[in-house]
Amino acid sequence: MARILVIDDEIEILRIAETFLLRKGFEVMTAQDGEEGLRALDEAGPSIDLVVLDHRMPNLDGAGVLNEMRRKGIKKPVILLTGSIGKEIKYLKADATLLKPIDLDEMLEMIRKLVG
Repeated sequence: MARILVIDDEIEILRIAETFLLRKGFEVMTAQDGEEGLRALDEAGPSIDLVVLDHRMPNLDGAGVLNEMRRKGIKKPVILLTGSIGKEIKYLKADATLLKPIDLDEMLEMIRKLVG
């Protein structure tokens, strides 16, 4: 089963996503900010199949994480979590965008489309 990295500064969202995805049979890693998420990608890179990434976080936000992933040549599918879809979201070119509050079934459908 696919291994998913969830990066979000909101602990409640991390726990809900982790519990839901584990119940659906996925392996799950979590990170509480962009810097921690990039470290996880560096350490577990090849074993991670998909990243669920919060757009707005302190320190290193979703845009910063995506830019750094591209700079490093990390080509993992990314689902971007956001409170609203503005012009800047389109420029980030995530593989999918999911509005908060998260619809877990919609997230699951996106994951299945992106990782099979």
